[in-house]
Amino acid sequence: MAVTRRKGRKKPFMADMYIDGVKKESKSFSTAAEAYKWHDAKKAAYESGQIKAEIKSGGFTFGDCIKAYMGHSEGYQKLRMSSQQSMEARMPHFLESPIVHTKMADFTDLAVDEWFDWILKHPTAKNPGRKSFKIELKYLTSILNWYRNYKNSQFVVPIVKKHRDRAKFKKVKPRRKDYFIRPEDIKPWVNWLECHRSDPVYYRLAKFLLQTGTRVGEGSGVCWDVVDLERGEIYITRTMSWDHWTRKPYVEDRVKTEDSDAIINMTPDLIQMFRKIKAERELRKRPDDQKESSYDLVFVNLKGGMLRYNAITSAFNAGFKALELPWRATHICRHTQGTIGLMANNGNIAKVQATLRQGDRKTTEGYAKAIACLDKSTVINAAKVMGFEEAPEEANAAAM
Repeated sequence: MAVTRRKGRKKPFMADMYIDGVKKESKSFSTAAEAYKWHDAKKAAYESGQIKAEIKSGGFTFGDCIKAYMGHSEGYQKLRMSSQQSMEARMPHFLESPIVHTKMADFTDLAVDEWFDWILKHPTAKNPGRKSFKIELKYLTSILNWYRNYKNSQFVVPIVKKHRDRAKFKKVKPRRKDYFIRPEDIKPWVNWLECHRSDPVYYRLAKFLLQTGTRVGEGSGVCWDVVDLERGEIYITRTMSWDHWTRKPYVEDRVKTEDSDAIINMTPDLIQMFRKIKAERELRKRPDDQKESSYDLVFVNLKGGMLRYNAITSAFNAGFKALELPWRATHICRHTQGTIGLMANNGNIAKVQATLRQGDRKTTEGYAKAIACLDKSTVINAAKVMGFEEAPEEANAAAM
């Protein structure tokens, strides 16, 4: 048994219930007394066989299914901490809904329809930033798949196309085809960050993201122990994440996908920048530097602390706004590397796929659609075949 206290949470006491050394369930409470009381009741129910009897008799409800999934599901436990927190934050959308008391034996597509009728009237749906409930539907599918795989093999997951359509309840303006920073705008943006931000870490991080195509969490989580300046290589093994509730940064010794764990090559410009960072770090070491992490991070603020995501986006967006560029957030750097890299390598998708460490080739092929915004040779060559080889002004000038 374990009742732990977590800082910065609305319900700070977490009760974990173990049976024969295996974690069965966990739940958060406002007080330690409530946590111990819940644990004792649940453990008695498991030991008496009541839980298993409810499943066999059809008394196992959707609420019981959620608790069981969150408590000891291998799929849930293997998620990154940020993903677990994201799921925990969305669980009230299920636990407070009318289907929480629905028996799993009666859980059909009508139950999913009832959930949609409820959640589309929820105050969350009125949030201006809320466009869909796709993530909630994804979590619902994961929970029902777990129930089918581990509790009842005859259960049919009742998620169909009409539910996926209902999840997108607001029209979203499609993303621009040219979702990348144009080459002529890259240098001015980076220079603006260098000149208008007192902390140089933001323009340096921007250069790193643009030239390597790494995700912002991977770039922020780079430590000196995986940097080889002699060979010009960096081994991506860690990711920086940000707590869902407190926004506090933390580093995990894992990457987003198996393909993300790889060696990336550094350009001469990055090697020179890293050498400069290392030299500056040695000169300005002070006893009052922040000690937020045991990791020796490359990109830290002026006090030596880890970067907060909202500070990164604030700096990046300020530069975009000042230069009247339409972009926002940080992932635009990865798209820029993918698009321009694809054009620079004559459409060699395999090279760009390896650089971005993407497992699905179709994801990389998406950048090819944006190349037309940069590569004018297609329309020019077609014009030559049609006989429009040169502009009239150029032809007149040649004749004179």
